[in-house]
Amino acid sequence: DDNKNETKLLSSYLRLKQFEVDTAENGADAVYYLARRAMPDVMVLDMNMPRFNGRWTVDEIRANPKYEGLRILAVSGIHPQEYGVEIGRKGVDRWFRKPLNPEELVAEISQDCRTHNQIV
Repeated sequence: DDNKNETKLLSSYLRLKQFEVDTAENGADAVYYLARRAMPDVMVLDMNMPRFNGRWTVDEIRANPKYEGLRILAVSGIHPQEYGVEIGRKGVDRWFRKPLNPEELVAEISQDCRTHNQIV
């Protein structure tokens, strides 16, 4: 996220809801994280990040077959068409508009984990 305070608030809220959360400051850090760690169940990705934006990050992740099963949930105040990001297999799995309703995000993450038999 481009706003460190929003990142801290959302990650704290998700932890409160019993999710394990790691954060990255920008798209390059997120891609580096994926390369060095076990793949997470879900990635929540702000589309307006410094250094490398959400579109670049989505393109990098979707180009690597290693991350084929990774669910990406985008968060932005801007419409997906303005970023040129597809909603679907080649892009993000779901788009959440800001201001974000954190309960809606929690419900989506929980559903993903139940659907894919993954425990977070």
